Amino acid sequence: MYNNFVMKSFKTTLIRETIYFDTNQKEKEEYVGKLISKEVNKFNYAFKVDNEIMRLEMEFIDGKCFIKQSYPSTFIEFCLNLNQKEKYCLNLSSNHKLFFITETSLIKFDELEIKLKYNLYEESSNEIISSNEIRIIGDGEIC
Repeated sequence: MYNNFVMKSFKTTLIRETIYFDTNQKEKEEYVGKLISKEVNKFNYAFKVDNEIMRLEMEFIDGKCFIKQSYPSTFIEFCLNLNQKEKYCLNLSSNHKLFFITETSLIKFDELEIKLKYNLYEESSNEIISSNEIRIIGDGEIC
């Protein structure tokens, strides 16, 4: 028997705020998207970023947030672990990989909002590159 289930997508906004320490420049970006699937503690989103679709998967396990981000030209994978340092890997379409270190100060999530704060460090020198805050806010409206 065929199940004619159609998943409802919910509007979401991704807000990314960054402070770059070498220039002391602040940057704030907002992107509109959809929550395209949700399981227990696992969220899958799609956002329009610079006329491309960015896929974002976040999974929360044992106080950690595992993140996978994919763009047409890059794939990013990292783990945020509260008050711990973790590896951050940026894979470019040219098969070149860049590695950084994250140090997380906040992981908060519920049905309507995800909030993450972390610092990004240069892997080789261990110098801080930026301070980052990511918020994903759902407005509860079906799109």
